[in-house]
Amino acid sequence: MPFREPDDRLWEELRQILPVRSPHGGRRADLRRLFTGVLYVLTTGVAWADAPRCYGAKSTMHRLHQNLCRTGKYPRLVEVMRAHGYETGRLDISRCRIDHPDRTTHLSDWTRTGLL
Repeated sequence: MPFREPDDRLWEELRQILPVRSPHGGRRADLRRLFTGVLYVLTTGVAWADAPRCYGAKSTMHRLHQNLCRTGKYPRLVEVMRAHGYETGRLDISRCRIDHPDRTTHLSDWTRTGLL
C-alpha cells in the first residue's frame, strides 16, 4: 500500500491535537505539510535527510516529530487516524524515543501498554 496523505476531514481533527505554536517562538511553518512529512518518513522508512523537500525543511519536520514524542501526542493522533480509516499499521513507531533524565522511553512502549 503506497503512502497516503491525510484528507481534509482527517486533517481538521489532527490539527486540533498538534501544537499550535513553534517551540522556538518563531513563525510556524505550514503544519499540515510538516506533519504529512513526518507521516511520510514514519510510513516509508526513509531517513529524515531523504524526506522530500515538498514537506518542508527536514530539521523542522524532525523537530515536530520530537515534540510529538516528548508531549505524548502520538497515541491520540493514531487513534484519530484509525477512526478515519487511515492505515496506521505501517507507521514505524520505533523512531520515537523520548529521552528523560529518569529513563528513556520508546513509543513502542506505548504499544505494549495498549496506548497505541
